[in-house]
Amino acid sequence: MIKRVIAGVAVAVAATFGLTAAAQATAGASTARPVPPGRVINLHRAFEAKLGHVKVGKPAGIVYALGKHPKAANRVHRSCTEPDCSLVYNGGPVQHSPHVYLLLWGPNWSTDSGQEASANYLNSFFAGLGVQPQDNWSTINSQYGDGSGFPTFTGSVYKGAFQDTGTPPSGTTTAQFAAEADAFAGAVGITDPNDAQVVIATQSGTCPDGFFAPGCAGGSGFYCAYHDASNEPFTNLPYLLDAGTACGEDFINSNGTHDGLSIVGGHEYAETVTDPLPNTGWWDPNDSVSGGENADKCAWEGHNWGDNDPAGNVTLSTGSFAMQSVWSNSASKCVMSSPPPGHPIKGDHGKCLDDHAAKTVNGNKIDIFTCNSSAAQKWALNSNKTLSVLGKCLTDRNYTGAGTKLVLWTCIGHKNQQWHHRSNGEYVLATNGLCLTDPNGSSTDGTQVQIRACNANLKDQRWSGP
Repeated sequence: MIKRVIAGVAVAVAATFGLTAAAQATAGASTARPVPPGRVINLHRAFEAKLGHVKVGKPAGIVYALGKHPKAANRVHRSCTEPDCSLVYNGGPVQHSPHVYLLLWGPNWSTDSGQEASANYLNSFFAGLGVQPQDNWSTINSQYGDGSGFPTFTGSVYKGAFQDTGTPPSGTTTAQFAAEADAFAGAVGITDPNDAQVVIATQSGTCPDGFFAPGCAGGSGFYCAYHDASNEPFTNLPYLLDAGTACGEDFINSNGTHDGLSIVGGHEYAETVTDPLPNTGWWDPNDSVSGGENADKCAWEGHNWGDNDPAGNVTLSTGSFAMQSVWSNSASKCVMSSPPPGHPIKGDHGKCLDDHAAKTVNGNKIDIFTCNSSAAQKWALNSNKTLSVLGKCLTDRNYTGAGTKLVLWTCIGHKNQQWHHRSNGEYVLATNGLCLTDPNGSSTDGTQVQIRACNANLKDQRWSGP
């Protein structure tokens, strides 16, 4: 049985390779195509060879089937209650250029019309992710960096669908999924395992170990999907049509047979981008309520723990798909689209507020610098009143007083990060009423900004938007 540490469980369901144009438009599958013959393979021998040699990590952050979540007490912290608390960076990598490979495991994907429908829907969904400017859902994840870069989305993340005609073992275990992912990566020559996601969709009736479906394990299962990593990140995506409404059928739309596919697929995709080697990336270790990853905190609109988070249909370049929200540190809540675009904040002498050297380590100084339109100078004033740049926030780190030098820090939404932009140009910090200041009216690049008592006569406290 898979334990509490499984990651990103969500849902899936179906559509068809032979849909009419009208049905395809409804299903969001207007550009989908069957798996090309050149991408039909049999991995059985390679799979057997990999068994016993896999390096399985810890699946993390279960998204339980609806109604199957254990009763966990919400944990109250200084200014938040779990699961509505910020993600924490745990030192590991994120995916800078995500690439998704859909691996349909089992011969029935090409012989059963219902399963062909599911493949068609997934194919269309993944093909739309990352395409700009339509996909402002994926870009929510761009705020979560790893010290060497941030997730970027400039085009489709999708590398296509493949079919393994070998039959998956009944009750497939995490180790067996890892062996299949390793075999696939070797067969197709994946050269970017750090940025790859192998989504392994097993055929109907496979009943992976712990999967919630009435006909599986006597109905004792509890999850809809999860992600993990071996030599590359992978997702265990069971045939969720077998689970019905418990794994997302009709969750958003009254005729949404396939709603779960995109809710679950998107859930696991977002978590693999931000925490590809669970739990070393962005994850909240204090969150025993949801599981702690960015999609876990918003799963099923928070129904399993009494929240009311957003969900709905998202329009991508390939159609409209039911999707859940994901957690945004910069907004301190679950959101359906990326934070507002950043803009320069210009002070006296025409210098811009700047994240020094574009470093994203906590404690990096915030200074003034010649305006250069770089990402280190594109600030967003978020709905929770934080000012963020490169995914982190302008902060009075220790809740101190006048003369304190300001730094970059993980966004947590506390008053030491909340700013009010007055009509006269002052930025006032909520925790102490002090103003963002260019000390002594300096015009020297690299001068660290401070907070000081607000003075209506000081030009070094006047700043343009955002």
